[in-house]
Amino acid sequence: DDYRRELRRIESRLDDHPDDMDIGRDLAACAKLQDMIETTIRADAELTGLHRAIKRRLTALGTRQSPAARQALALDEQRFRRSLMRDQYVLMDGSADNRDLRDGLATWLGSRVEILARTEPRRNNFAGVWRKVGGQIDIRRLEDGSFEVDANVVDPDFLAWSCEFNETMPRRGNILSLTYPRGDALRLTLRDGLLIVEQDDAGSDYCGAGGSLKGTYFPTRPGPELPPQNPVS
Repeated sequence: DDYRRELRRIESRLDDHPDDMDIGRDLAACAKLQDMIETTIRADAELTGLHRAIKRRLTALGTRQSPAARQALALDEQRFRRSLMRDQYVLMDGSADNRDLRDGLATWLGSRVEILARTEPRRNNFAGVWRKVGGQIDIRRLEDGSFEVDANVVDPDFLAWSCEFNETMPRRGNILSLTYPRGDALRLTLRDGLLIVEQDDAGSDYCGAGGSLKGTYFPTRPGPELPPQNPVS
């Protein structure tokens, strides 16, 4: 729907903004990819079952979350759905090619089901595993009361790319915080049973290839290594 609204806006202004032609073409391809994905899911019994399993788990989690947490989970699911388009082929003329689409969807939807099965409604303790679409943060409490924060995030949808982070952070109330010499500030806050990460960037590249930890992370039960929940090009 976002792509279609933006496509209509651009098409209504193409006479005045000829430079928007390429953007309009790309948005049209995105809308077509979205239709291809939804059609493929509806036409396949296994994919339909995985899609329904995701919806059931999201509903079950939502009944035990605050309204703000439910909204954050809905946004995370929306970003997961958008990420399904990332490994599809967009041709030079703006058309789309669905090579191996069904098998890819089975893998990605199956991974999402597994991850949501381990997602907890809320957690009021920093220690443990926290996940969102695109990344994970592991937090361990140290003997002196500080916390070791180990993160690995990949977020090409927002051109943040990779972020590998490992630091010891002190706790002040419901916040873990760290400030770097150049002014970068990182804050991890427990709110509504979730982990909210905010980052003020003053230009120090301490987080990898243009990466960022910013976002909302959901508590996840420990277990075997979790699969990737979205394709990464």
